[in-house]
Amino acid sequence: MHGFSTINCFMEIIEKIAEMIKYVANEPSVGLFYVQQHTQNAVPNLINLKNNVEENFRGMTLHTEDLEDSISMVRSMKESGIPIADEMGKDIRKSLAIIAQVIVFKHDELALGVQPLGVVILQFFRSS
Repeated sequence: MHGFSTINCFMEIIEKIAEMIKYVANEPSVGLFYVQQHTQNAVPNLINLKNNVEENFRGMTLHTEDLEDSISMVRSMKESGIPIADEMGKDIRKSLAIIAQVIVFKHDELALGVQPLGVVILQFFRSS
């Protein structure tokens, strides 16, 4: 992070509190001086830590919203994707069946000497 961790901050605070209690019990004016000194030293680190937590929380919130949107889209695609693919498959099979019928029909005409098969296929695709 920034050279300090949450655990280190709390350990430092605990140690300083124990030290302050000892000084306050022995000498109130010296103890209060150490309380003030500790507060001046600890507060900037705590403010930085608080700001880092807030920044990370905002970033995490945005990432969470993005993931929720992605999950929603994947579910939507899952629900509607298979029927669409099935319809496309049906359309392709239907087109292939029609083409096969045309080829068989044109092949029968070719057998009777009407037109070459390649010309028939080109005409079919040009007319489609």
